[in-house]
Amino acid sequence: MPKLVIIGAGGHAKVVLSALRALEQLGEVDFLLDDLKRGSLMGKPVEGGLELLDSIPRRRYDFHVAIGDNRTRARIINRLLDLGYSLRTIIHPSAVVETNSIDVGCYIAAKAFIGVDSKIGKGVIVNTGATVDHDCIIEDFVHIAPGSNLAGGVIIGQGTLIGIGTKVLPGVKIGNWSVIGAGSVVLRDIPSGVTAWGIPAELRYDK
Repeated sequence: MPKLVIIGAGGHAKVVLSALRALEQLGEVDFLLDDLKRGSLMGKPVEGGLELLDSIPRRRYDFHVAIGDNRTRARIINRLLDLGYSLRTIIHPSAVVETNSIDVGCYIAAKAFIGVDSKIGKGVIVNTGATVDHDCIIEDFVHIAPGSNLAGGVIIGQGTLIGIGTKVLPGVKIGNWSVIGAGSVVLRDIPSGVTAWGIPAELRYDK
C-alpha cells in the first residue's frame, strides 16, 4: 500500500492521526504538509506547504486532506485530483458504516454512524458521534459536526456545514454551501448559500 501524506497540521489533523493510530495505520503516514505550520504533530514531521506537491511521486503516496473548513478542503482536494493523486478515506474503527457508497477523501470519526443506502460524496467529514440515517445523500465537501443527527432521507448539498449538535428531520433538503448553526433543529428545507439557526432553524442572513 502507498505511504500516506496528510495535508493540514491543525486540530482536525490531530483527530485524523488519532484515528489512524486506532486503526494501527499511523506508521503509514510519512509526513504532513501545511502552508502555515512547521515542526511536527503527533510525531509526524510537517515538511512544508503545498508548494511541494509537484515534487511528490504520485505512485508512492496517497493523500488525505485533514482540514475542517469546507471551502479550503474542497479547493485542495480538487487540486490533488487534477494533479492525478489518489485520495484515501479514513474511517475510525469505532464508527458504524452500513453503506458501501462512500467516495474518496472522506473522514468518518469515532462513534459516528452512517445508515444503510446512504450516499456520501467526496471529501465529506462525518465528525465525532454524528449520525446519518438510512437513504441520506451527503454531497461533496460537507462537514457534519460532532453530535449532529440526520434522520432518514435527508439531502445535504455540496459544501454545507451542519453545526455541532444539530438535528435534521426526515426528508429535509438543505442546499449548497449553507451553514446551519450549532444546536439547531431543522424542520423544513433550507436553500443554498444561507445561514440558518435556531429551534426551529430559520434563515438569518444570506452569506
